[in-house]
Amino acid sequence: MTRDTNREIKTPNMTQCLVAGGFAGMAVDTALYPLDTIKTRLQARGGFIASGGFRGIYSGLSSAIIGSAPGASMFFLTYEQIKTSLSDLPSQQQPFVHMFAASAGEVAACLVRVPTEVVKQRLQTRHHNTLGAAVRGTYAAEGLLGFYRGYLTQVVREIPFTCIQFPIYEYLKLAYARRVGRPIRSYEAAVCGSVAGGVAAAVTTPLDVVKTRVMLSTKGMGQSPEYSGIVSTLSRIAREEGPRALFSGIVPRTVWISIGGFVFLGSYEKVKSQSGVAKARAYARELQETVFKDVVAQELVRRAAEAQPAASTVNPGLRSGIDARTLSVLSRVYVGSINFELTEEHMRRVFGEFGSVCSVSMARDTTTGRHKGFGFVEFDVPEAAALAMDSMDGTMLGGRALRLGRPNNYAQAVAQGFPRPPPERIYVANVNRAVSEQVLREIFTPFGDVTECVLASNVNTREHMGWGFVEFAKADAAVQAAQAMNGLELAAMVLRVRACVVGGPLGPGMAALDAEPSVAQSDHTGPAVQSDHGSAVQSDHTVAQPDHTGLPAQPDHSGSTVVVLSNVVGGRADVDDDLASDMAGEGTKCGLVRKVVVHIATQAELEELQEVCVFVEYAEHEAARRAVELFDGRWFGGRRVAAALFGVDLFRKLTSSDTMVFIP
Repeated sequence: MTRDTNREIKTPNMTQCLVAGGFAGMAVDTALYPLDTIKTRLQARGGFIASGGFRGIYSGLSSAIIGSAPGASMFFLTYEQIKTSLSDLPSQQQPFVHMFAASAGEVAACLVRVPTEVVKQRLQTRHHNTLGAAVRGTYAAEGLLGFYRGYLTQVVREIPFTCIQFPIYEYLKLAYARRVGRPIRSYEAAVCGSVAGGVAAAVTTPLDVVKTRVMLSTKGMGQSPEYSGIVSTLSRIAREEGPRALFSGIVPRTVWISIGGFVFLGSYEKVKSQSGVAKARAYARELQETVFKDVVAQELVRRAAEAQPAASTVNPGLRSGIDARTLSVLSRVYVGSINFELTEEHMRRVFGEFGSVCSVSMARDTTTGRHKGFGFVEFDVPEAAALAMDSMDGTMLGGRALRLGRPNNYAQAVAQGFPRPPPERIYVANVNRAVSEQVLREIFTPFGDVTECVLASNVNTREHMGWGFVEFAKADAAVQAAQAMNGLELAAMVLRVRACVVGGPLGPGMAALDAEPSVAQSDHTGPAVQSDHGSAVQSDHTVAQPDHTGLPAQPDHSGSTVVVLSNVVGGRADVDDDLASDMAGEGTKCGLVRKVVVHIATQAELEELQEVCVFVEYAEHEAARRAVELFDGRWFGGRRVAAALFGVDLFRKLTSSDTMVFIP
């Protein structure tokens, strides 16, 4: 049993938002702090020069740093949680969702941001010279509430800002992603953030001027602050200094927030996308185990069936008596420079267009469990390996150019000798399942008389395996056909054609299925007779299923939720602590598993049970039925597993005192 060495790590969404938002906030506030200082001094009551000019433009940076990461984290945590919880609303309502989520984020963030903003701006305008003096002075004059001076003004400024910025930002991201036809990258999101931030900054500058004046106002003993209310401050500035004063600092503010939006949202998207990989994988796995569980179970059953040997092989090399080891080497290719994100299944699918893939083995790091970027792909026939060598060397896959070669013992295998192929024969692969032997023959007939056309058959699926051989009466017809037909699209699949590598007699192909019984069970039971293939066959031409379970005859368990697996291990000496959990991991592909029990048979039970049986209890009968289809007859660790439904009552009686129990 293959254990999963790459367990999914589920990163909580809260952690992602806190880390990503905090990193983004720190990056912006540190890099662009001088522009913020200039903007604040331009908006101050005394003007730019009186507030300090260009002197000490980093005054208050320490206060900004203290509040930057917590404030940004609070915003994005609230924003993402609300946006996600309302994501099911219709698409036309999504801009309002973004507005609401951003507004709630600002209300939460201002609880952290306003106290540091008050201290920072008083340092920027030279009201105080040090962070400690600013904190002590504010507290002495106004108490704790002094640190929240301008909180309402800040919120009133931020809500319109975010209601403008984030809908524009989300719209630009979505529109660009649709235009380029792929997910947007972090630097592209940064550009969207820059445009959205610049527009929002320019529009909300008057509210920013009001916020600055209110925060810089101090209240002495028995005195009222110079500026307090939002409306009164707006009207006073417009009346005393003119409407133009409401747009003081618009240029540095717009430039600052445009650049800040690029860095801030770009950094956020970059960190979030990296930390979200594990979440995406976990979500995909959850879908596979829930929504797609029926599809997955059917696909696994189909693959298991296709992995079984064909009923009658058309492998000329095997039929000619070539040593199995030699044939294996001739049918194998080395593949290097493999992207580390690709799996054996990816390689099987990519190379499957050249013929049936027997195995994919990739060298793995014993510490991390990840593959090392190279491995071997073995096919049924040498022709498939030769096609792969012709087509895949240097092909880009996952951003890397594959490097193909032959195993080190290839030359030795060739030296062993094998029958030379007839020049009239060609190998054809990647044939659509809908294309029959007759259709394939008719397609190749224009090149010359076709004497044989066979496709490898599979008794389990009752279909051909997508590859076979075409033999002509003349050799020049085979040469022309191989040159003309290789790469031709047929039934939405690209044909792969080449000259043969190994000679030998061809098998009957699909015609073999006429002599092979169906694997489907029949209710009719007749006396078993021996077929030409040595299998026990009922007189009505259905296969008599061998009793390889090692279990006693059971009553009808058609509605049972328990599956018994036998021949999983050789005996009790092969049982390890992870066997039950491993079987649970495999079993969940078919449905919800309640319990897995590894049962060691007692001496009295050995007459009816194998020494080691694995029981899997499902929540539903349908899941148990799928598990039987999936496991029965499959090979694990060189052993063919048998699976059958088992009585629930007998299962509970047998396993009542077992200790090797795993409950997912």
